[in-house]
Amino acid sequence: MKHVLVIEAQMKQYRKPFYEALHESLHADGMQLTVAYSAPLPGELEKRDNCELHGEYGRKVKGYWIWNERLLFQPLLREIISADLVVIEHANKFILNHLLLALSLLRLKRIAYWGLGENLQTDRSRFSEWYKERTLNWVDGWFAYTAGTAEYLAMHGVPREKIVAVQNSIDTRGIRECVRGMNSGARETLRVELGIGPSAPVGIFVGMLQKVKAVDFLLRAGKRVRETIADFHLLIAISP
Repeated sequence: MKHVLVIEAQMKQYRKPFYEALHESLHADGMQLTVAYSAPLPGELEKRDNCELHGEYGRKVKGYWIWNERLLFQPLLREIISADLVVIEHANKFILNHLLLALSLLRLKRIAYWGLGENLQTDRSRFSEWYKERTLNWVDGWFAYTAGTAEYLAMHGVPREKIVAVQNSIDTRGIRECVRGMNSGARETLRVELGIGPSAPVGIFVGMLQKVKAVDFLLRAGKRVRETIADFHLLIAISP
């Protein structure tokens, strides 16, 4: 049985449906999936959006953070040896990544990247980004977050046949089912409580209120929509 190993630093709730579906799909094709991850750092734990995966395919291991929590080592050598394909995040913080890249170059292990390709955050390290760009094509394949990521990779020399755009996003089916499950009376009551008219259009933001999410852009966009649609309301969900 072919074995696919995916390595994550931690496990977020929004990833769980993806891995559940991937496990079922690979199992139907006679393949085994292992998703390895570690406990979140205290700062991430405060967000309260982490979760655990089913033990049938989830593998939680101790994570050792060093150098002021900039580098992470996860004891996964046994799992790596047994895997036919190892999927790693395109990030320099994983100490094992550098070993795996060397094994990939030597054709001793099949490795694939998973990620954004280009880092658009303003606090990025110049050397770190140079190294990431330098190693873009050191792997056997790429699972690109979006079509835009796929174009970025192709422009930087990664053959298109090695790239799969997975359209990384939130699975909104559960949210839609929740909304459909509300009766009209409950919706009307909620609108009254929030001071929103019965037919006023509503936009909802659910996510981290951090700089990386461009919250200022969200607020400007909401204001522009309100200038065009007078009764538009933007709701921002905040965890208690």
